[in-house]
Amino acid sequence: MSYETLTYSLLKLISTHLMKKVFISLWIFSIAVGCSSKKEHLLFTAINSSVSGIDFENTITETEELNLITNEYTYMGGGVGIADFNNDSLPDLFFTANQTSNRLYINEGGLKFKDVTNSAGLTTSQWCTGISVIDINNDGWLDIYVCVSGPVDKGRRKNLLFINNHNLTFSEMAAAYGLDDQGYSTQAVFLDYDKDGWLDMFLLNHQMQGESLNKVLPKDLSGNSPRNDQLYHNEGINAKTGHPFFKNVTLITLYITKKSLCKLDF
Repeated sequence: MSYETLTYSLLKLISTHLMKKVFISLWIFSIAVGCSSKKEHLLFTAINSSVSGIDFENTITETEELNLITNEYTYMGGGVGIADFNNDSLPDLFFTANQTSNRLYINEGGLKFKDVTNSAGLTTSQWCTGISVIDINNDGWLDIYVCVSGPVDKGRRKNLLFINNHNLTFSEMAAAYGLDDQGYSTQAVFLDYDKDGWLDMFLLNHQMQGESLNKVLPKDLSGNSPRNDQLYHNEGINAKTGHPFFKNVTLITLYITKKSLCKLDF
């Protein structure tokens, strides 16, 4: 090999090696710039619980008696309500829990929250599911309706209604309002279905216990099934109590619906 050929080969090798280095450097630089650019344009930023004060966890502890096999709704979860419960124009947070207590966090501003569950009278021991935030008595302060379920006797499955006392305390009054439903409740929705100016309640239920889960059951249109959803009509202000009272009209509505369908000519 001549001197010129050897020199040319060495220069080509060096040039190729340098080009690879330049390419790799540019590639690393582009990734760094891209990552930096992405960070600058993030839509959300994670706030650590040590900063926000929100340390709620819906922890599920399985046992031989309570697990996904014995209870298919074990991991259905709870709910969260975001509302201004103390009328300071800041959104607060209410979490429902299954095996631990529900929690209320009051917004103190600057993405910092304070747990006031105990002082607010909101400590629970039931298997809670969905939450609805509603000013049920029209006093300008938001109240909390909590659905309850779980593999327990119906006496421990009564839904809860926490009435706002205007001072960051609440009183449980579901029975007084006629809303202490004892089914396996998932979620409640408040709406004025008959347009009388009063908010009524539709309750979504499920069935936890019964026959084998692998057995196909016929439809039960009687309205008496544990899984049957419920409709509660707001009867207006009770003269004795001074607050609204709700009446379960599920069977009445079902009867009227069936009667109306019988009149239809298909």
